[in-house]
Amino acid sequence: MAVSRLPGAMRLLRFQRPGAAGPRLGLQEEEGGDVVDLSEAEPELPRSMRAFLESGEHGLAAARRWALASGRHRLPRAGVRLLAPIDDPEKVICVGLNYRDHCLEQDVKVPKEPLIFSKFPSAITGPFDDIVHPEVDWEAELAAIVGKAGRHIQESVAMEHIVGFAVANDVSARDWQMRRNGRQWLLGKTFDTFCPIGPAIVTKDSVTGGDLTGWEAFFQLHGMTHLLCRCPQPAHPLQRQRAADAEQQHQPTRLQAAPAHCLGVPVCSTGRRETTAS
Repeated sequence: MAVSRLPGAMRLLRFQRPGAAGPRLGLQEEEGGDVVDLSEAEPELPRSMRAFLESGEHGLAAARRWALASGRHRLPRAGVRLLAPIDDPEKVICVGLNYRDHCLEQDVKVPKEPLIFSKFPSAITGPFDDIVHPEVDWEAELAAIVGKAGRHIQESVAMEHIVGFAVANDVSARDWQMRRNGRQWLLGKTFDTFCPIGPAIVTKDSVTGGDLTGWEAFFQLHGMTHLLCRCPQPAHPLQRQRAADAEQQHQPTRLQAAPAHCLGVPVCSTGRRETTAS
């Protein structure tokens, strides 16, 4: 799974290196390119992506330094195993029926407000890992990764809380979602392995004002590439979703750094520094 057409943005990774203990943080300058081992280049950086994002500009600045360095601490892409770029967000917030085309496909009305549901963080798995369930439905989604915590976030500043984007797979067991458990969505959406994410978090550097016009998200299934969307027409723009997620008057919820927000889709939150706006 990949997000493309974001020139100049960094690709932040988690990966497993043969012979090394535990997951490591990495960086790619381009999809399929060599992986810079940030954990080796900057040993003081956290090994957890959540902790890395919580470190704010300090961690991102270190990553930028090594993005500009030539030939050091680099590993061939084929020699590492890519993991979910973040595996321990506090929340995975999803928005259902958020693309107008999808609503037309389902023959349902476009919701007047974002239709929010969630997945357990334990559903997260890597982009190339198996999905464990006998019969599933899949939906490739754009995920916004929260890098700055907050509550009651205004729409005008919502993008300040996003650190980057990834591709996520909103896997569903439709029998559990539609016919069992009182037709509540939760169980049908959050079996283990039902939220593949990655392989990279693409930083928002090249996205001006939250305008994602021209982006493409695609994924591979059984060796075939499927385009998720080009120039999407969301029913509820990302900034409005961030405001809606964080400003529910009756059920306020704080966004931590590194949650995932699926815009169709998941949001991931990690967060250390909290911003509150009224």
